[in-house]
Amino acid sequence: AVLGEQKRWDMWRGLMAARREGLCDSIGVASFTQTHLEQLIARAPEVLPAVNQAEVHPRNANVDLVEFCQQKGIVVCAWSPLGLGAKMNLFEDPTLLAIAQRHGVSPAAVALRWLAQRNIIPLPRTVRPSRMRENLDVVLTPKFRLSDDEMADIYAMDEGRTVFPGARPDDIA
Repeated sequence: AVLGEQKRWDMWRGLMAARREGLCDSIGVASFTQTHLEQLIARAPEVLPAVNQAEVHPRNANVDLVEFCQQKGIVVCAWSPLGLGAKMNLFEDPTLLAIAQRHGVSPAAVALRWLAQRNIIPLPRTVRPSRMRENLDVVLTPKFRLSDDEMADIYAMDEGRTVFPGARPDDIA
């Protein structure tokens, strides 16, 4: 469903009211583009979203949005940080495989570390407790760091691809 600017604003006003009434400490948004955030900030510069959940993974680095959010103090959480794995062929990608091999970790660990080093909170989905621990370790207590060259190699994978090719944030938010 197309929300449009007015519906996004109505939603944001409701979230601000919930915060004012003490129903929550922080409020945020999901799948907001830079334009959406600029519209929101223009109307309520005193209350910025604490977080913007956005699609960010090696095939969609979303550099401009991430930079904008970080400059405004908005935390970026990456939904689908592994690009749905097989859907984006991340686990077989030669760049990620080579870096993973050098560090003795999985391609998924490399992708999550790349996000963490960009100060992005990855939200990987898994039902396996062992993977949950591994994902947390990669972000919170890393046994490896990516070099500047490795970070650049992963940035070079960016194709602006989305896991939902038919959907654009303007169509759903």
